[in-house]
Amino acid sequence: EPPLQQQQHHQHQQPPLPSQQVQRLPKRKRDRHLNKRASNTITLADGRVMGPAQLMVEAIRLAPGVSTHYTDLSVWLSAGETVTLGDGRVMDRTALCVEALRMSPDNSIAYVNLGAFMGPGQTAPPLPDGRVLTLLELSLEALRRDPNSSMAYNNLGVGMPVGGSVTLPDGSECSAKVAFANAVTWGPRNYLAACNLACELLRLRAVATDPLSDEDTVQLVFSRKGPKEVSLDAIRMEPRKSRAFITLALSLRRGETAELPVGILRQPLERTPAAAADAAHASASALPSWAATGWGAKEPTDVADCITLLLEACDRDLDTGFPKAEKPDGAAAAAEAEAAATNTGASDDVDLKNESALFTQAVRANELREFVVGAIRRRLAPGQSVTMQDGTVIARGL
Repeated sequence: EPPLQQQQHHQHQQPPLPSQQVQRLPKRKRDRHLNKRASNTITLADGRVMGPAQLMVEAIRLAPGVSTHYTDLSVWLSAGETVTLGDGRVMDRTALCVEALRMSPDNSIAYVNLGAFMGPGQTAPPLPDGRVLTLLELSLEALRRDPNSSMAYNNLGVGMPVGGSVTLPDGSECSAKVAFANAVTWGPRNYLAACNLACELLRLRAVATDPLSDEDTVQLVFSRKGPKEVSLDAIRMEPRKSRAFITLALSLRRGETAELPVGILRQPLERTPAAAADAAHASASALPSWAATGWGAKEPTDVADCITLLLEACDRDLDTGFPKAEKPDGAAAAAEAEAAATNTGASDDVDLKNESALFTQAVRANELREFVVGAIRRRLAPGQSVTMQDGTVIARGL
């Protein structure tokens, strides 16, 4: 899923706190910060109350020739939403990006955001020079103007054909794996790029013919990582979203578990003995665990297996940002029949090696819940069942 990018050119603006930093704030300050972020408005000196989109409309009214104002406004609009500018023009988010390019053809963020607003297989509206570009072409245009753009690299990987490669503006060849790795390198907190990189590594693992091949690993800045390590990094970036939990679950081999910092998992399979001792020590001394155990102590961890991680994913934000796929006639009845079969003994014969491809399809169809339910069912033993947080029972027949 291509992310959005917004200019951070006003030095007095303070970006929102990352989710993990919010969790580390004292409770009173954390609640105040979350409430402020939820309201998302500000009262000006003249008494006007404005949200982010209204502020950008006012900025355009005061300085209509600044290209970045239009790209900044575009990220605050959802698909199909329009805004009326001070001069009476009505624009949606793609029209705002095209207008930004009309004013400044070298605005790389406009190319990035246009790509982010496109659904699978769509093309962007005509640019001021008349060209109609695909996501791949928009990403290359962005990289031609900003070779270090994390967002552009992520879009490039998303728009690339499976197993294909493209030639970058500098003449080098780039695969999807390299594109996502570059996106993570230039954007260490780019959550979507990390999830996409993990998914691509899982795909390469599935198609590898040599079990000793290192195709499912990638050399990042400080170390070489596989899909498991990349997914863990993404979870630390954004523990409230589901995609990294899913890629982490898919990366685990049979019988393997993953360890995450204490506090991320809502229902851990178990807690490592050292972590339990650290937590008890910290509680007795009224200090955080790292302070109670001293520097260099092993980080407290909770343990999760594949099914636990998939259940954790279902308890988080499953929206991928893509429009929900429209079901053909009869699909709803077929889905109900499949759900009934799930609880009456039918088994799922989908090869686990194909799950990375199924996951990519589910992301673009915005059907992560359906994918997770199927992934859990495939991992259950005959006659076994589990209950999700919402009470849904997933079972596999004998």
